[in-house]
Amino acid sequence: MKGLFDRPTLLNNVETYANITWIFNHGPEAYAAIGTETSKGTKVFALGGKITNTGLVEVPMGTTLRTVVEDIGGGVPGGKKFKAAQTGGPSGGCIPASLIDTPIDYESLSAIGSMMGSGGLIVMDEDNCMVDIAKFYLEFIVDESCGKCSPCRIGTKRLLDLLTKITEGNGEPEDLDTIEELCHHIKQSALCGLGQTAPNPVLSTLTHFREEFEAHIYEKRCPAGVCKALIQYIVDPTKCKGCTRCAQGCPTGAISGAVRAPPTSSTSPSASSAARAWITAALTPSTSSKGGNGHGRKDGISAHQRHPRHRSQGLHGAGGGPLRGLQHPVAVFPEGHQ
Repeated sequence: MKGLFDRPTLLNNVETYANITWIFNHGPEAYAAIGTETSKGTKVFALGGKITNTGLVEVPMGTTLRTVVEDIGGGVPGGKKFKAAQTGGPSGGCIPASLIDTPIDYESLSAIGSMMGSGGLIVMDEDNCMVDIAKFYLEFIVDESCGKCSPCRIGTKRLLDLLTKITEGNGEPEDLDTIEELCHHIKQSALCGLGQTAPNPVLSTLTHFREEFEAHIYEKRCPAGVCKALIQYIVDPTKCKGCTRCAQGCPTGAISGAVRAPPTSSTSPSASSAARAWITAALTPSTSSKGGNGHGRKDGISAHQRHPRHRSQGLHGAGGGPLRGLQHPVAVFPEGHQ
């Protein structure tokens, strides 16, 4: 065996090399005293995502995820709820809020479908769609596959196709069983570590956030409002005053109706034919709601931020000001507006 320049070569993570000097200076016993019984020393994490304090953090093995997210990271900004954390890089798993007190060590992370991996730790809040998250990481894995073995080359691409199908509103109940079966086949038969861990983000999100997958499939809605194909804007007749201001200010002509008569709204071009309205927008003037952002929403996301076409063209009323009154997402499907 020959290494770099035909000389003996060590192939280790840089983090391993960084620990060697400390161990020589303080002794192996001191290093072994840090961490857990089976996971010794410390671990450096690249903390990012929906977190107040981002950057590199070094903690003893066994430190809980809650300590890293809340005490070191400062928690989720904007008063949002912590939803999940993804550890181990693109082929790691997503840890739900219910497991936030999990110790960070090799065995504990592996037991809940995640991994230590490269030390990435991405925090997600209530505005993240876990189906979209699984799809995002799988896109990277598909791109990184060398293509040598068919379980990874074909299997991961098939997984990505199924997730794309679901996020576009075309998912079917049997897709979930297909995804699970395919994930297990890929883990067992792929040749290298990339392929063997590729299903982790899909399996972990499906295990801990199955209700979101089911909402995309059975109800044709994205609970987080991320998947554009499943978003449709409608006028809520219980809140409409029939002033037609929304119709006058709509930049795309999607709203029609007469004064004092309930208006109608057409489906967003980005929505699939099977999509249902999950965001109810009463596009009538209103004042800022308490604790909101001036657009009637408490989650800090306005109408023009939600819809890309409205973001580029602007969403203005007859008086030239922004239309207000976008309410918190609720499932309202009035007769004749589905």
